[in-house]
Amino acid sequence: MAFIDDLKNTILSAAGTELGHKPQAVFDYLKREGQNLAETLVMITEGVVKGSITIEEAPILLNQQKEASIAILAAAEGMTKVIAQNAVNNAMDAVKNMVNSKLPILLI
Repeated sequence: MAFIDDLKNTILSAAGTELGHKPQAVFDYLKREGQNLAETLVMITEGVVKGSITIEEAPILLNQQKEASIAILAAAEGMTKVIAQNAVNNAMDAVKNMVNSKLPILLI
């Protein structure tokens, strides 16, 4: 039982080192994009009401913001995948010797 506890603790520690504050950074990135979308919607709404944005322009402007938001969210997804991959890689590196020393093959 001690071996599994050692592995678990080492894996969690190594993965945690990679994760650190990065999920918060991704969240902050997404939060800012939500703010941008809200600001754009306010600008479009106020512009249409004031007459500085036409009915024809409003959906075009909204579509531009939607496309930008999609690109930002796709980038955040990529960032999250990289963080996850690095966390797993760090965990495997951390336990490689622990596992391989118990086996007649190099598993990791």
